[in-house]
Amino acid sequence: MEAIWGLIGTLIGALASIGTTWITARNASTLQIAIAERARDEQNRTFQRETLLELQMAVSDILRLVSRAHFQGRMAFRSGTAWGRNMIDDALDAEMGTTFRKVSLLTARVVDDQLRQEVQQAVASAARVSAAVDEHSAIAQVTIAMNAGTALMERIDINLRQQY
Repeated sequence: MEAIWGLIGTLIGALASIGTTWITARNASTLQIAIAERARDEQNRTFQRETLLELQMAVSDILRLVSRAHFQGRMAFRSGTAWGRNMIDDALDAEMGTTFRKVSLLTARVVDDQLRQEVQQAVASAARVSAAVDEHSAIAQVTIAMNAGTALMERIDINLRQQY
């Protein structure tokens, strides 16, 4: 009889050990999955932060370049060049093209659909400055572009804070 009780005790101990091992392994697996998800989420937030910071700088560059182009255009117009006729130098034109492309590439990386749309609208507004038909409409378009750019920068700031 003692041998049977000894065997039953051994079986109960073995089952308890197996159960404990299984529970420990399951908890470790669940913990590992949670750690991997947190790491992936942090990696995504880091990517968005870096993208938004680059985008903010590029939008700032566009506003600066549009202002420079507008100033060059006004100076050329006042010196006798017809409005809209090769009023900016080639280097500025190339820099503007590069910066507009950079903003386009960065915008594609933005997760927030509404922010992406706002970037596209602000960039379109900035691009319309060079399409102005006269000095007065150019001045009005620069004002619109700068206001849109300022509002966009504030929106990017809000989105950036959400990434921390």
